[in-house]
Amino acid sequence: SWRNFVPSYLTPELEARLLVAAPDIEAFSRLREEQGEAWEHWGALYLYIQEFSDRYHILPSVEDLEATFALPSNCSRGEGIFEALLVEIRQVRMARAIQDTVERAVLQSGAEPQRMLSRLIADLSAIQPKEQRYASRTDATMLDRMRRYEQMEATTRGMVSGVPTGLSYFDTRYGLGWQPSELIGVVGRTYTGKTFLLLYFGIIAWQSGRRVLLLSPELDQQEVEARFDALLLARAGLKVSLTELYRGLRVSEAMRLAAKTYSARADWLTVVSGESASLQLSDVLYYAHQHRSELILIDGLSLLSVEKGRQVWESMRDLCYGLKGAAVRLGTPIILAHQANRSAHNTARPPALHEVSFGDALAQACDRVLSIAVPTAQENTIRVAVQKFRRGRTNALGVELHFAPEEGKIYERDPGSVVGDWDSRDGSLPGAADPGGLSLP
Repeated sequence: SWRNFVPSYLTPELEARLLVAAPDIEAFSRLREEQGEAWEHWGALYLYIQEFSDRYHILPSVEDLEATFALPSNCSRGEGIFEALLVEIRQVRMARAIQDTVERAVLQSGAEPQRMLSRLIADLSAIQPKEQRYASRTDATMLDRMRRYEQMEATTRGMVSGVPTGLSYFDTRYGLGWQPSELIGVVGRTYTGKTFLLLYFGIIAWQSGRRVLLLSPELDQQEVEARFDALLLARAGLKVSLTELYRGLRVSEAMRLAAKTYSARADWLTVVSGESASLQLSDVLYYAHQHRSELILIDGLSLLSVEKGRQVWESMRDLCYGLKGAAVRLGTPIILAHQANRSAHNTARPPALHEVSFGDALAQACDRVLSIAVPTAQENTIRVAVQKFRRGRTNALGVELHFAPEEGKIYERDPGSVVGDWDSRDGSLPGAADPGGLSLP
């Protein structure tokens, strides 16, 4: 068994050396956070140091410890020794966690290799070494943060922090694009443009130089790529018909030149479900790591594969919080499209948070929730309302987009002009004038 090649969790010698090596009370507190009271061999030594430090607010001397306990001869105290030993126990702990995870997956799913692989990818990605969990003296570091805020302001002045969104409400008013570790939900009824809006967000990020991962449990590769081509060619100012891309067309020289330019990059990865395999949460982690993605798009939350035999709301809850956990572990924003329920049948108004399908797990897990309305009084128009925004204010009226995906045209009509509250049954903006001739940005 490969277990023989992984050291036992902590040897008696390593435990003793680590406890003695702590140079001060703060270092010993780190040990308590790392290890708790799980000292298999030297629990008495740990308790002695803990009680001594709690009573006298200093650590007992090495001489005191040697006189009280039969310590190994190579025990000594020092910051360098302590840090080196801490790294060693973390490596042992992580190796053991990996080993246990693999053995558990083999026992549970060994007869189904595909299922075992998916479980392994998810479980191994969840193994997080303690050094990647951050703790700080929040009050004591406040002055340092003031300096950091000033540095950030100087470097981001007039720029968007994070991945550009293509919505002026975020990019201009707040200067906050999609932030690392954010989960963003895009909610709307069927045929309101969720997938195209997702692609629009992806195109904006891609054109800013970011690496984009799109996972689509619903569309096939040909349909996704035709939509990608239409949006990108239209943003280059070229006339395009999505229907012609679906059925085939005579490619113009301008299109060919644009495609040649864009093909020089390899920063957009599209993953669709195969005929016999559905996409799972583990696939998000796997492809994000492989692609080094800077923005992740998921077209259809409810279509991701879930564990059989569970209630739908339970599966949705696990998916939503699993995706939020994935965003945090990856440090990457994830945007997912999801259905609104039947109570949002009036598509001229944006669905509210309580109108998200299959419970409120998505609304709770997301940092931002955007909902789509299709005004009946305005052609080629959608409104994107901001129903939740942890770092700013909501905006029920939202942002108005010119929306003509057949021509590949999606863009904000009048950036920065729409603020206020939604107050129209047909979705039209009171007093809105015909914008007249519109050109692609």
